[in-house]
Amino acid sequence: MDNKPQPSLNGRHLIGIFFEFLAALSLPAILLKLLLLHTLPWYVVILIIFLPFLSLLYCITVNGRIRQIGSALPDVQYNPIFPILFRYDPEPRRHYRFKDIDGLKKILKANDVLLRRQANFIDGLILGQTTYFTHAGIYCGGEDAKRSSWKGMVIDAIGARGVGHSPLEDFVKCDDIAVVRFSTDFVDTEDWKKKDKKMDDYYITENFGLGFLHKLLYPPPGSVFSDKTPLIRVDTLIDQDTAATSSPTLQQLGQQERAMFDQLKSDYSKQPVVVDKDNVDKFMSNILDIGHDYWGRSYDYEFDFSNQVTVSCVEFVWDCYKALYPLHQIRRKITYYFKLIRTRVLVPDFFLTSEFFVLQYGGSHSQKAKTSMQLYQLVQKRHIRFWRFVAGIVVSQVLLLTAIFFLFYTSCKR
Repeated sequence: MDNKPQPSLNGRHLIGIFFEFLAALSLPAILLKLLLLHTLPWYVVILIIFLPFLSLLYCITVNGRIRQIGSALPDVQYNPIFPILFRYDPEPRRHYRFKDIDGLKKILKANDVLLRRQANFIDGLILGQTTYFTHAGIYCGGEDAKRSSWKGMVIDAIGARGVGHSPLEDFVKCDDIAVVRFSTDFVDTEDWKKKDKKMDDYYITENFGLGFLHKLLYPPPGSVFSDKTPLIRVDTLIDQDTAATSSPTLQQLGQQERAMFDQLKSDYSKQPVVVDKDNVDKFMSNILDIGHDYWGRSYDYEFDFSNQVTVSCVEFVWDCYKALYPLHQIRRKITYYFKLIRTRVLVPDFFLTSEFFVLQYGGSHSQKAKTSMQLYQLVQKRHIRFWRFVAGIVVSQVLLLTAIFFLFYTSCKR
């Protein structure tokens, strides 16, 4: 393992992208005015250039969220055909495509990981560049729920409330959904025997998020925008549970996590690698207990995986399963944002890349995808193209300017 800091997202890159975005919105309208629409007033052109920002601001203001603009943005949806128009659609969503709730209920079991997609939301313009599914949660169970208060609930982390429950009926108000279930059956296959069994127990905590201007310009070491990427071991994150003095229950669970992790890590040091499936299956009863001991933790808008004081949705799910890391080995991977920024991220789609998370339900891709990896390969083609979204705005602006010009020209003729 190369312990040198890896390339990280620098805030100056984001500032550059912002000005590129502004130029992309401004130049076509200005050129159209100079070359073709000479008689159109400049104030109209400027108004059209800033219309997307004004429309977004209006959407948030009329819904009373202007003072919580940061937490409100993930609930703002843009019109895919005319992307300068926005609407506010908070949880639970009012507009969604997924309808097969009865079919989904038939296959769900406690501990299942639900991967959800919500299309055309503002936060998806960034998240959707690297993942098809934009949110993750863990099903608490139906008749098999460990506690009656957990029945029919999904535990997840969302911006408005942090870690808490969402009724399944509300959680699935989305555009697509998939379900994966952790299983040790893979260790009985020929593929497991042939697999190159190596484990790197460093978890790279490079961060990507949104911060204030001074963080962008002067990122402190270890922050979201630092060029120095910290490395942290998986067992260090487990020890944060063990050291949770505010929760004796989580301390006990942390000890069980550490024992499970150390056992699996020890298994990897032997040849051949033999996994005690019964021991793993027994540990699985702790997954939801760990999740509920994170109850109330705030949402991590900085996507900082170096601690668990605050957690994002995918971080929360990963944390619940971190003791089983030697098996699933899901970790951050190198990817690109805006085709310019090289960084490492952990996204919901990565739960489809492990043989130990078995696909139970493929949503709209059920007919084509029978395994998690098949679904992963399918959805990679559905990532959002940010600059295509910008092109949609530009086309909308050109159409608006042209329509206004003809109205203006017609009125002047009269």
